[in-house]
Amino acid sequence: MLVVGAGPAGLATALELTRHGGHPLVVDSNAQPGGLARTIWKDGYGFDLGPHRFFTKSDEINQLWAEILGSDLLVVDRQTRIFYRGKYFSYPLRPFEALSKLGLVTSVRAVWSYVSSRIRNRKTEPRNFEEWVINEFGKVLYEIFFKSYTEKVWGVPCAEIGKEWAGQRIRGLNLASAIKDGFRRGGDAQVRSLVDHFYYPRRGAGQFYDRMKSTIEGKGGEVRLSSTVIEANHDGERITSVVCEPGDVSTPIDHIFVSAPITRWVESLNPPPPSEILSASRSLTYRSHITVNLLIEGSPPFDDNWIYVHAPDLQMARVANYRSFSPDMAPGSEASPLSVEYFCFESDELWTKSDDGLIQLATRELELAGLL
Repeated sequence: MLVVGAGPAGLATALELTRHGGHPLVVDSNAQPGGLARTIWKDGYGFDLGPHRFFTKSDEINQLWAEILGSDLLVVDRQTRIFYRGKYFSYPLRPFEALSKLGLVTSVRAVWSYVSSRIRNRKTEPRNFEEWVINEFGKVLYEIFFKSYTEKVWGVPCAEIGKEWAGQRIRGLNLASAIKDGFRRGGDAQVRSLVDHFYYPRRGAGQFYDRMKSTIEGKGGEVRLSSTVIEANHDGERITSVVCEPGDVSTPIDHIFVSAPITRWVESLNPPPPSEILSASRSLTYRSHITVNLLIEGSPPFDDNWIYVHAPDLQMARVANYRSFSPDMAPGSEASPLSVEYFCFESDELWTKSDDGLIQLATRELELAGLL
């Protein structure tokens, strides 16, 4: 049994196989497990590849976290904000705070936009993310709190993003209900669908996947890191063997689970798939993600877990402080580990910047946001 990829999906598959008597081999091109959820350490400070929070309504997954991590599974108070036009707004949004910080003119425009949108679009079915959010919040609040950040992350206009994603990502943020609750309670009410607490491994998201790797190996499986599948041989119906680099041949293969990027996997097939399959695969693009990891000396610049940057004049999309996730991510009080996140395509100028250039960009933008 071969599992390609030692990220969350691959390791969970391998762990489940060991629970049923299997002895899977997991291969991954990275030097450590966890995929995009691994944790990088520098001089005793921990950085995730962008902040992760552990939250689920599934009892089975909650039990898995507790089983693997034990006392190293922390409960963290969530504190997140939005940065826009030089001001910070609580997230989830608190209507009265948001309107007061936006100022009288913008607040009146926002309320009028919301009311008119609800009246006008009550019976109109939204076709995309943009229409869905405007229907729910009005155009003014959409442009302030949703448009810029979403387009930074995805790199396409909001009108080209499916409405289904909006329903999954921000359902429960109903402005009318929040305002009514605020009046009833004399202030801002928390949106119940967004968690105020989350789980987090004591030593970063990657600790969970390091433990999963050890558990799999303790049950007779193998996790082979720094090993890349360069060729997947098949007979037209099933994979028969794979060639990894460095040169190991795994053969025969009775079952295989692939969690590697589909574009890379298609290119590794031998014999190659039909030209239309190759063409379709090569037409797929990925949104690239850059994290600039910084150690900031002195007292923590902010207490939030992370801050969403909605300012359209700044390229950064989000900044996280891992000291706010777990004290073990930052030994002592000398410095705080921050990650500044950027999203781009590999054809963008940002992707070609040197490390020094990225550090200069991130520190300058943190200064402009008042965080340094």
